[in-house]
Amino acid sequence: MLHKIGIVTVAGVVALVAGQAQGYQTDPASNSISQSPPAAAQRDGAAEDRAVDAVASIAGGALRVYQLPPQGRLQAMTALVERSVDWGFVLRNSVPPDLVAALNDDERRALARSLLSVTAKGYVSAFQGYQGEQIDVVSVNTLGPGIVRVGTRLRGEALDEAVAIDWVVSGLDQNRPALRDLIIDSNSMLASQQLVLGTMWNEVSEDKDRFLQRMASPDPWGDDE
Repeated sequence: MLHKIGIVTVAGVVALVAGQAQGYQTDPASNSISQSPPAAAQRDGAAEDRAVDAVASIAGGALRVYQLPPQGRLQAMTALVERSVDWGFVLRNSVPPDLVAALNDDERRALARSLLSVTAKGYVSAFQGYQGEQIDVVSVNTLGPGIVRVGTRLRGEALDEAVAIDWVVSGLDQNRPALRDLIIDSNSMLASQQLVLGTMWNEVSEDKDRFLQRMASPDPWGDDE
């Protein structure tokens, strides 16, 4: 059984190549994403400033979606997610490698579109309950060249206690900041995506046609037929 995820940081690209990016390690056995030891990374103040700006831009953009009429929110959120996420890294670390190898270019495009769609829907749903909460930056740490983790706290009258949200931003050394992971109360959304897609791949008996059909359904995280 798969459980729905409120926010899942995913996006799509056609070229799904193997390999790991600096600053992260993956553990296939536990479907987890872990931060590389920070001691090896030298602090980059300029990159950290750009990371904070990127977080403010992404978060602000998500909240501005709710200034739009309801019928225009999904399209606006889709555009925001499409331009804000580190596509290649997310897919390399969430889609099962044997599934990637089995897909042709058209199928990869279809999977990318499906992942983008469910991500945007998840963000629209997550921000639907926004009641004027504020986000405070509480820490900024360089993980590797061009990769920074921004620690924030979400606070507001409607919340019993502040929510810890960490944003991992990459591409800062190339002036192309993009969101790589969102970690809510120590729960990595990238790791959750990895687990959900791996479980779904097993549930359809590693049948790519069934997997793509399910991803294209209105509720891919629901029960398999």
